[in-house]
Amino acid sequence: MPFISRVSTGYQGYAKQGKLVVIQTSQVGIASTSLYDNIGGLASYMNGFLSEYRNPSFYNYNLDGDATFISDGGGDMYDNGNFTTPWLIAGTNYTSNSNALASYPSRVSYANTTATLVDTSFRYASVSGYVQLGTTRPLMVVGTRTGTGNPIGWQKGGNSGADGGGLLLSGFAYNGTVINGFTTYAYIRETYNATDPSHCDLYILLGHPSWDSTFGTINSFADPVINGGNGGYCCGGGGGGAGFTTGGRGGRGGDGIVIIVSA
Repeated sequence: MPFISRVSTGYQGYAKQGKLVVIQTSQVGIASTSLYDNIGGLASYMNGFLSEYRNPSFYNYNLDGDATFISDGGGDMYDNGNFTTPWLIAGTNYTSNSNALASYPSRVSYANTTATLVDTSFRYASVSGYVQLGTTRPLMVVGTRTGTGNPIGWQKGGNSGADGGGLLLSGFAYNGTVINGFTTYAYIRETYNATDPSHCDLYILLGHPSWDSTFGTINSFADPVINGGNGGYCCGGGGGGAGFTTGGRGGRGGDGIVIIVSA
């Protein structure tokens, strides 16, 4: 936390106690096609750096649920947790401490490594992929929404193995900072200093003038550890705020990207 450790020469990116390869537009073709049309290509490119998206003290948790959640993770890291859901147009909040799969009907699957359409205008693709009990860690997914006035971002729910113990670390590493032309928001929510393993989520929102993206009101939330969950979110719009807006090329709508890294 933060989890990123690499920037390649010639690629635009940003750093905070580590570095994130973001994108070179000519490399993934978004100079001529949009991120919305090529989100799977971006995920595939980023997968090449997956082993470097870790800090030196990365905890090798077990992928012992299915492709949509972690059951225990090893050492009582979770009690069915790490459910990831996009911010939906309906505005439903999925940040509870519930450990029931039915509580998260729109959760993403980390097995979906190609572009997956949900909620009419949101596409995501898993960067990490998923192999049960495998080494596809950290879990990482990238998404984008097209159109105007709707939320864009991620939210997390589930039950923490810490059972209300430990301490909470949360806040913005970047809060609208423009870095190499990218408008950057990076929000952290971590439970740590418990007798059980720590768990941390890094929420990233990126916009760029070339993508015609404006995030509107940025909302964030970190569920207090005393509630026993791992809930949190960071989004443009959603949470009662103004929606994500895009100017668009040729009237089509622009793009911004949202990334979540779980460790």
